[in-house]
Amino acid sequence: MNDFIKMKTENEITFLKLNRPEKRNALNPELINTLLSFFKESKWDPPVKAIVLSGEGKAFCSGADLKWMNDESAFTSKEMENLFSLFEAIMSCPLPVISFAHGFAVGGGLGLLSVSDVVIAEENTQFRFSETKLGLIPSVISPFVLRKIGLSHAKFLMLSALPFSTKQAQQIGLAHFIGSKKECDIFLQKILENFKELDPSAVSKTKKWLNSAYALPLSQVKKEGVSLISEARKTDSARQRIKNLLENSKRK
Repeated sequence: MNDFIKMKTENEITFLKLNRPEKRNALNPELINTLLSFFKESKWDPPVKAIVLSGEGKAFCSGADLKWMNDESAFTSKEMENLFSLFEAIMSCPLPVISFAHGFAVGGGLGLLSVSDVVIAEENTQFRFSETKLGLIPSVISPFVLRKIGLSHAKFLMLSALPFSTKQAQQIGLAHFIGSKKECDIFLQKILENFKELDPSAVSKTKKWLNSAYALPLSQVKKEGVSLISEARKTDSARQRIKNLLENSKRK
């Protein structure tokens, strides 16, 4: 585990914290690959009953790092494939994955929430599918978001790129519990204690069954999704919009 992720395991729970607070925990190749390696390569010891994913600093995750996406030498389709694979790995992880959102959850950050089994959100958290505002297509996260919130909500929020509240997130099924920081902490401890009491094998098999029973194989949409976002970021509109946002952020 490198500096991009803080990890600790205590009392049968593994805690993962995204650790790029200066970038609002924006996803870059190092962060993506670190998380991917954890979820793909970890040997799940029986004492561990659940995983909690959160973000350091003022935000849960602000989506993909725009500097990375705007860098011709750094951005590759392979990295987008890795991001897709990360979502797959979290969704198929045999342990329950609980995400604790605060501050901002944007773009790829909503992808992380969409593949989490339980989502807890502080009441002032701001959510947004910002891709179309930047001239991009949310094609890598959308297969997972569709499974979470359905086509109608996904169309409205992804096409409009409008921000939405924790209350809206709960109404559409993206968040399961919302409240103050204290209330969220109390609920997190309550649900963790609950998972400790459950049969780990039953929980794992139930999760696997629900995933396979609900949706078509992701392999059917993976290639096209990666291709769409890879092509979208090459357009003049996307380049200019990302450049403008980066320049505006420098002036703040």
